[in-house]
Amino acid sequence: MLPSDPNQAPVSASENDEEKIYVNAAQMMELVAQNYTQGKLIDTEKLCLKLLAWNEEHAPAWFFRGLVAQAEGRHDEALDFLQKSSAAPDLIVPRLIAEGRSLIAQGATDDAIHRMRQALDFQPDNAEAQYWIGFGLKMKNELTEARSYLRRATLLNPEFAPAWYELGNVTLMDNRFDEAVRAFEKAAKLMPDAAEIPNNLALAHQAAGHLDAAETAFRRALELSPDYPEAMANLGLLLRSQERLDESKALLDRALSLRPELREVLPD
Repeated sequence: MLPSDPNQAPVSASENDEEKIYVNAAQMMELVAQNYTQGKLIDTEKLCLKLLAWNEEHAPAWFFRGLVAQAEGRHDEALDFLQKSSAAPDLIVPRLIAEGRSLIAQGATDDAIHRMRQALDFQPDNAEAQYWIGFGLKMKNELTEARSYLRRATLLNPEFAPAWYELGNVTLMDNRFDEAVRAFEKAAKLMPDAAEIPNNLALAHQAAGHLDAAETAFRRALELSPDYPEAMANLGLLLRSQERLDESKALLDRALSLRPELREVLPD
């Protein structure tokens, strides 16, 4: 016999005590969201499958199945699952953004940007959509427009560390070195344990002629990640340009032992 509340999931007498706790779909969805936030992807998937066994059109369950598939790199499945959540009006914007992320991962940059622009039609001040459009435009080397979107993302959410980091990358690529330094410094404050940020900050300092600051930032990257071959190679090249040859050689040799393919891009 089905429950009178359409949100209430049926619980059979044969189910174990733990399952009986989940009296209705709303409570189960709270647990789905909690498990996903905690990175418990298998548990998230199991709960979604229970909800879908009760109601195969349960849009939030399909949405979280899509997020799980995306987190596991199964982007074709992610896009399929996310599309099945399209009936839920409150999921339109997060679904479009999630679809865009999977499309970016698949290399379908134009389609991804289109999804993000659709999200902005509903929420013009959505910082995440602004960020992903900027990221996609960076991939297309459309740096001026990318910079505009990434700056907008940081204005909408000043604590959005990835937006500051990508703003640094875009402005570095666009030879706006001082602006890149400022963006990377902000990103480093928000994500102090990410070694990629001081490495790229050092590149910006070096391009701007701030060689002491560049060395300090490269060494900070190696403090955070001692086996970071790109940072080793970058510091080695900086020291070689200053004729500090012994340490330079040791760093470059170590970098090449960790990542031999760097030999193709390092100058002789």
